[in-house]
Amino acid sequence: MIIPRFIIAGAIVLSVYGGANFYIARRLYQWLNLLSLNINAKVYTCIFILLALSLFLGFSPLPLSIRGVFAVIGAYWIGIFMYLLIFTFLSDFVVLLGGLVKLIPGPAPQGALFFKGLFSVLLTIGVVSYGLFNAGRLNSVSYEIELDDAV
Repeated sequence: MIIPRFIIAGAIVLSVYGGANFYIARRLYQWLNLLSLNINAKVYTCIFILLALSLFLGFSPLPLSIRGVFAVIGAYWIGIFMYLLIFTFLSDFVVLLGGLVKLIPGPAPQGALFFKGLFSVLLTIGVVSYGLFNAGRLNSVSYEIELDDAV
C-alpha cells in the first residue's frame, strides 16, 4: 500500500514542478518577445526543459562526469527557479491587483508587461548574485563555552 502512495505523491510533486516550470518558461518567453528578440521557440523550449530536468539528471545513472555537470547545473537552477517563481508570481499579482483597482487599464499595456518581466528578471539576478557573492565569503568562528560541572 505504500508504493501506490509513493507513486501518487511523486506524480503530484512532478506535476507541480512541471507546472511551475511551464509558468516561468511561458512568462520569460513572453517577456523576451516584448524585447523584440527573435528567439526560436523550439530551441528555447529545449534549453528550458534541459535546465528543468538537470535537477533530476544529476541523480541519474549517467557517467560520473556528466552527472556531476548536471548536479551543479541543477543546484544552481533550483535556486534561480525558486526566485523566478516568487518574483514572477509577485509581479503578476501586482499587475492583477493594479487592474482590479483600475490603476492599470485592462488588458495590461505593453509597458506594464515589459516592466513586470524586467522586475522579475532583475530581482532574480540581484538576489542570486548576492547569494553567490556571500557564499564565497564564509567564515568559521570558534567559541569557548565554560559550563559548571554541578548539574
